[in-house]
Amino acid sequence: MTSHSFSSRVSEIGVPAEERSRALRTLREEWNGHVSFDAVRGRICLPAQDDTKTLANAMRRLAAAAVKVEDVALHKPTLDDVFLALTGHATATGPDEADNGERSALANGSSR
Repeated sequence: MTSHSFSSRVSEIGVPAEERSRALRTLREEWNGHVSFDAVRGRICLPAQDDTKTLANAMRRLAAAAVKVEDVALHKPTLDDVFLALTGHATATGPDEADNGERSALANGSSR
């Protein structure tokens, strides 16, 4: 089993879809397997062991690779962040999607 380190913060970086592959390659050079893409939120995620220093380093690397950054965030890890780090993909459905499915079933007269 692979060992994962969970930092006190998570950096999230939004880049245009056409630049995503290049951004991921650039960041993985520094952070190896700890960089992931959250398809649900459309953001690249990486652990920020050094808080703002990690985020600043990521921004410098992306700028050097001429990757356009749309937005950034630094926050405490959520359970979804931990799941993404362990599995490499986001959770299957969020609460909004489950609610919409239930509403559709009720609107069609069926019960669950």
